Amino acid sequence: MKQQLTIKGMKCEGCVNNVQQNLASISTVEKVSVDLDNQTADVDSLTGITEEEAQEALAATAYQVTAIQ
Repeated sequence: MKQQLTIKGMKCEGCVNNVQQNLASISTVEKVSVDLDNQTADVDSLTGITEEEAQEALAATAYQVTAIQ
């Protein structure tokens, strides 16, 4: 299932890598692609992820999921 997450707080490529790694740690996620300019992350997962799961994956970071489409 493909979803696009809007992520608040990313400022650099290090942020992109951090978000990508943390979202990829969700067990059902197969692929993550993060776009710094648009402040989004495209996520391919087996069953789709909830906003709670995404927030939990980013809990130890300064980033926040503000929307999932």
